Amino acid sequence: SVEASLRNLKTDHVEALLLHEIRAHEIHDGLKRLLETLRKEGKVGVYGIATSIEESEAVIAAHPDLCDIVQVAAPWLDRQRTLPANTRLIIHSVLGARLASLLSRLKTEDRVARRFKEETALTADDAGQIGRLMLQAAMLRNPDGITLFSSARAERIRHNAELLTARPNAPAVAALERAMGRPKPTARQNRESAP
Repeated sequence: SVEASLRNLKTDHVEALLLHEIRAHEIHDGLKRLLETLRKEGKVGVYGIATSIEESEAVIAAHPDLCDIVQVAAPWLDRQRTLPANTRLIIHSVLGARLASLLSRLKTEDRVARRFKEETALTADDAGQIGRLMLQAAMLRNPDGITLFSSARAERIRHNAELLTARPNAPAVAALERAMGRPKPTARQNRESAP
């Protein structure tokens, strides 16, 4: 229960409460009333969902009022999707399998690797720099939201945190998107990255 969690956390409120792995058919009026009561009592700041892309789309369509926050995996950004007004988007899994897939492609597809190196000066041996470029691309596609990354290595955390104030390298991001076979950023994302 939320009450037990608050006691265990030794706090009287949480800023955000996400319903993990929720399915649209599991949402009912009682749950919505409970969430709104928790918000009115000051125990929860905002609430939302953290589930698969497909289920997130179903929940958004059926219950847009439940979506202050939507947390989904990075492939959400691979195509145009609509969120309810004022919804914050949290993106996770930006690296991991996606980085491994790109590195594999750069090692096995000479044409892609050659063009990527010409445009970025990076090769498959530059995994750390490519990972940071992938984080930068995710942040450009989600300018008003949150992009999560995980690392136990202080140096990686420091390098990734520096991206928050770095000027986006738009040509390198575009080269990355081409190498990944991703669509071009939206006009809004283009405006966000303009000098």
